[in-house]
Amino acid sequence: RVRMGGSASGVTRDSTNDEVYMPSSLELLRKKSFLKELDGEKVVYASTGSYDAGRGRNSVWRLGALYLTETALSFMQGPHIRFKLLLNNIKELKVVERLWVMNKRLKQLEITYIDPIIKRGRIYYFAVQEAEAWEREIAKSKGP
Repeated sequence: RVRMGGSASGVTRDSTNDEVYMPSSLELLRKKSFLKELDGEKVVYASTGSYDAGRGRNSVWRLGALYLTETALSFMQGPHIRFKLLLNNIKELKVVERLWVMNKRLKQLEITYIDPIIKRGRIYYFAVQEAEAWEREIAKSKGP
């Protein structure tokens, strides 16, 4: 049997009931150490967070790490960059309060992004600690 959660020290075996322990994804993210450089650029700001990959009322939250470099905002899951938003294509940036997991209201970063290829806008939502700090750092990196 496999037991999830608990201490994030790694996979262990409980000899009393022969269970194998595997840390949860959330525990692994909490212990995450962040990259200093991403795609050859210095990382300005980074933290764990989640991204709303759903549409409208159908929220689907993906856990990962958010990285801000001098030119882009990247969302990573494990070693993979899931997407990258170029800072000069961000049309609007603000902090809003929205529903998150289990109907909990949480301050989230709302980014209106204009895709340079299809020339249409899309809104991205990120649940991160200190959403206001993220807003400030992105605005500072983005410039006027």
